[in-house]
Order: sequence, then structure tokens, then C-alpha cells
Amino acid sequence: MANLQDLFVDGGRTGALMEAHDWSQSPLGHPSTWPPSLRTVVGLLMRSRFPMFVAWGPELGFLYNDAYADILGAKHPAAIGRRFADIWSEIWTDISPLVDAAMAGEATYREDLPLVMNRKGYDEQTWFTFSYSPVRDESGRVAGMFCAVSETTQRVVAETAQRESEARLRELNETLERRVTESLAERSLLAEIVEATRAFVQVADLDYRWLALNSAAADEFERIFGVRPKVGASMLELLEDQPDHQAAVKAVWGRALAGEEFTAVEEFGDPARDRRAYEMRFNTLRDRNGTRIGAYQFVYDVTERLRAEERLRAAEDGLRQAQKMEALGQLTSGVAHDFNNLLAVILGSLSLLKKGLSDDPRTSRLLDGAIQGAERGATLTKRLLAFARRQELKLEAIEIQKLIPDLLDFLRQSVGPTISIAKA
Repeated sequence: MANLQDLFVDGGRTGALMEAHDWSQSPLGHPSTWPPSLRTVVGLLMRSRFPMFVAWGPELGFLYNDAYADILGAKHPAAIGRRFADIWSEIWTDISPLVDAAMAGEATYREDLPLVMNRKGYDEQTWFTFSYSPVRDESGRVAGMFCAVSETTQRVVAETAQRESEARLRELNETLERRVTESLAERSLLAEIVEATRAFVQVADLDYRWLALNSAAADEFERIFGVRPKVGASMLELLEDQPDHQAAVKAVWGRALAGEEFTAVEEFGDPARDRRAYEMRFNTLRDRNGTRIGAYQFVYDVTERLRAEERLRAAEDGLRQAQKMEALGQLTSGVAHDFNNLLAVILGSLSLLKKGLSDDPRTSRLLDGAIQGAERGATLTKRLLAFARRQELKLEAIEIQKLIPDLLDFLRQSVGPTISIAKA
């Protein structure tokens, strides 16, 4: 009995359990029958604070220390003296080749070997670092195997989590770098487009200060107002010595900065420099939260377009007037032809009457007056046809003095009795 107490001395709780254990069902038999080589190994592991076990004999009876009992979990203390294969049946296919190698005299070592173990009533993924070493009996024959083991589950899980976290961080950094690169490239492209466009682009905050503007806008502002704008400057302060222009700029920008989105065409600029017409499209500027922080505009010089439109309107007016005159000429021509035909009938009839009534002086005078009036009507008809360009015009030398009496008669008949015409 004294030797048995020496075997489990300093064995802690597991040593006390082994000392009181019923070994009748164990393939190892009672400790008093154990060979010196096994007793030596058991004495070594019982005094160690590092997890160790020994599997001995053909059936690999299992013995372990207090440190290893924590690895067994719910399998302890029933595992004392039982067969190694029965204790770890769920991982036996994973470790049996290593056990066979150790029992064949070959030491084996594994680091962070993954094993799915059932120690608490459910399967769990674990990792272990351990070595299996053959143990020989007094005859030199391999009678068992010794294992020093360390569970590395927490470290492996932590390292895996760290690697995954680092991988996610790298991916996040790469994604962020890519997004930053893409964003910078996009902004650079937009800046190039805005800078290259012929539109005048300006952005201002609620205090009329420029947040951005392209070179075209800066050049145009300087050209028509004589002062050059820049980011951060106030457009109202810049035009402080030009109150009329300041009021005009404030009026249109004030609408936009108040939240109105609109398109307008107005004239701006000092007439002494240049005054131009501009088409302006204003939009509201908002931050990421949707809060209104300013406004921006796209502006085009439409002076030449408006002038061209005005010339086109004038040409259209002239065309319409010409069409009216053409229509009037056609109407006049038709009336003149019909009237001329009537006068020809009248003159013919009057001439026949005059021949038949030539003996009566009074009747002859009346007929002469009627014939003279009809001839004047024929002359008026010719003039109407000439006006309507329906009668060929003949160029010939005339004496104006001879035409004046007839012209006066024509005018008097045209304007009526309410207007008198006198020779100068």
C-alpha cells in the first residue's frame, strides 16, 4: 500500500480518484500489478502541471493527470483506466494512424491538428498540438505510448479571427483605396469636363461667396465687370463699387440662393466694356444630408443667337410684307383688268352716241365730258396695272410740267373734296 500512495502522491484530484478507483474493470488491472516502466511514467505525469496521458498495453488503458482532466471535460473521471479508443471514439479515425506509428516505435508530432470532439455533450471544433512517444517496458518492447498535449483552440480561433479581421481590413482598405482612387478620378474627370466646357460654371454658398467656378466663368466675369472672381470671395463685395451691377447680380442669385430653380435670359456687363445677353440655368446645391447650402449655375452667352433671331424676325416680317404686297398687286391687277374692260365698253358706246347725236351741241358737250371721264378712268387703270406690275413699263423721256396738271386732277379725285391741293 505504501508503494501505491507513492505512485499517486502530488497527483491532485485526479491522483486521489485513481487511488480510490475500482480497477477491476480496467484493462490495466490494479496499480499494484503495473510494471515499473508504467509506474515510472505515471509518477512523472501525475506530478506535472502540463496536460499529459499514457496509454498502456494491448488495449491502451488510459491514465492522465489533473491538467489533462480539463481537456476531457464531461468524460472525466469516467475515462480513468478505460480504453483509449473508447474515450475518444469520435476522433479515433483522425488519431489512430498516429497511435499506430507510436506503438510501432515511431515518435510523432502534430501542431494545431483540427479535431471535432464531443466533450460537453455536443460536437465542437478544436485544435491540439501534441506528440506521441513510444514507451518501452523492461524487455525493451514498446508497451505503450506517452503524450504531452496542449489545446490550442483559443489561439487558433483568435489567430483565425485576427487573420479574417486583417483580411477584411485589407479588403476594406483596398476597397476604400479603390473608391478613393475612383472618386478622385471621377472628380478629376468632372473637373476636366467643367473646365473644358464653353459654359460658364459658378457655385456659391448662401452668403454669395464662390465655392467653385471654372476659368471660362472667371474670364467672362472679369471681361464684363473689370474685376476677377476667385474661390472664397464674395461677389457682392467684389462689385461693391459698381452698385447697379451689384444689384443685378444679387437679384438673380438671390432667387437661386433662396431655393428657386429656374432658367432666365438677362443682360449683364458694363456697357463701357461689353454688355452681353446670357442664358442662365440655376440649381440648388445640397449637402449629403439634403440641406440646402447654396446654388450653382450653367451660363451661356446667347448675344449672337438673340441677334440672329432678331434678324430672322425682321426677314420674316419683310417676307410677310412682300407677300402682302404681292397679294395686293394680284388683287389690283384683277380689278384693273375688269374695270378696263368696262371702260372700253363705255367708251365705245359713248363714241357711237356722239356720232349719232352730233347735231345737238348740248348733248355733244355732255358726251365729250363723259368720254373724257372714261379716258381718265382708262389712264387710272393703266397706272394701277403699272403698280401691280401687270403692264409692261416703257422707259421714255417726258416733260414733268406737262404731267403736273393731270397728276393734280388725279390726286384731287383720289383724296376727295375735304382736302385741297394747290400749286406751290
